[in-house]
Amino acid sequence: AAQVLTALEQGPTTLAGLVTATGLARPTAHRLLVSLEGEGLAGVLEHRRWTEEHGVHSLRLEQTVDLTCVDLRLLLDLG
Repeated sequence: AAQVLTALEQGPTTLAGLVTATGLARPTAHRLLVSLEGEGLAGVLEHRRWTEEHGVHSLRLEQTVDLTCVDLRLLLDLG
């Protein structure tokens, strides 16, 4: 899904354009687009062009994590 959203950041595109940009199989790209549309993260414009919805930018900002208070040992365990 991240690949699809990253590709959509470049601007509206067709399913074929998205397949080319991401390297995903056409059915996989379509399933991801439909799922993202259901979550309000992608939408369809005229002429079957897909676009990133405005809510994605605020979603990314809300998911910022401050790691300055995380114990270094925990980060090392994750790596």
